[in-house]
Amino acid sequence: MTKWGTSTGRGIRTASAGTTIWNVWNNWNSYDVIAFIGLAMLIVVPPFFRGLFFPVDQVIAMLWAAPLLAYVAWLTARRGQRFFAGWPEVLAFLLPVAYLCSSLVAINPGLAVNEIIENMLYFIVFWVSVRTINEPGRVKWLI
Repeated sequence: MTKWGTSTGRGIRTASAGTTIWNVWNNWNSYDVIAFIGLAMLIVVPPFFRGLFFPVDQVIAMLWAAPLLAYVAWLTARRGQRFFAGWPEVLAFLLPVAYLCSSLVAINPGLAVNEIIENMLYFIVFWVSVRTINEPGRVKWLI
């Protein structure tokens, strides 16, 4: 039995049924808690903004996501990690870049900018999730 639950034998640890939020929080420092709460709010709150279909709602979500991205990037640099740890992160970053490139020839530039913002939000949620949630107990409490 490991600290987080049972080992599956393949190096994957699963959270045990008795894992409480207090056990999960005890292994975090305050920087991780702030990033996790920010990520949870970014996942939970923006869908109430009419599904992020409208430009004003996207801008409000981006005003929350951009400082969260900067904060987690600062944490990543503080820990001595690279911004892109692997190909999945690079490919996720290339999605908004592709939309940015295609917006140069867009028929409706306003809608193209909306799609760029939407895909930047997707990237931010993905990247912050990868950097913040790195133990099975954290996944359980975010879901």
